[in-house]
Amino acid sequence: MGTLEIKCHNCGAVNEVTPDCIYQAETMEAKHIYPWRCPHCLATMNKRLWDKLVNAFWTLEEVNKDLRSDNDCYCTPLMQAEYKTHFVPHEKIRI
Repeated sequence: MGTLEIKCHNCGAVNEVTPDCIYQAETMEAKHIYPWRCPHCLATMNKRLWDKLVNAFWTLEEVNKDLRSDNDCYCTPLMQAEYKTHFVPHEKIRI
């Protein structure tokens, strides 16, 4: 099971969000995480973008679960997908 790592460029904090927190956020039980809010500076992510991020996270979790299942059932090579991104300062982006 994976986790989301969210870097807040407002304060520089790197935060780990677990699937349990995401599940609670989806059911509105953990209002401090829906949408996600930096626990250090309280900057809040846009709800629409939070929803997209959660959807992408669960999709990747499902793919990794299927990769493990295929390995167990069909003896396919075990693989795992991870997504990493690298921050590019705004002034360095070419459009």
